[in-house]
Amino acid sequence: MFKKRIYEILEVTDPEDRASKIFESFILSLIALNVAALITETVKPVYSAAPQATRTEGAFCLRLFGCGIGAMGGAHQSISFRRT
Repeated sequence: MFKKRIYEILEVTDPEDRASKIFESFILSLIALNVAALITETVKPVYSAAPQATRTEGAFCLRLFGCGIGAMGGAHQSISFRRT
């Protein structure tokens, strides 16, 4: 039952599902944060203005992605994503 619910949230089977909307917003925000981190790390004037903040932001993103991938790993292994 839990794995099925994870699938429903990840695949947005119901457009009115609040958990799916929250998850989608979270993922989009995390992607935007990672793009911002990439920009701050590669644009020298921005990086030199706040190197510690840039490193902290990068570490935060890495931990969030690591937790998300770890949490999804168990559900993903046993759910078939084939269309029937």
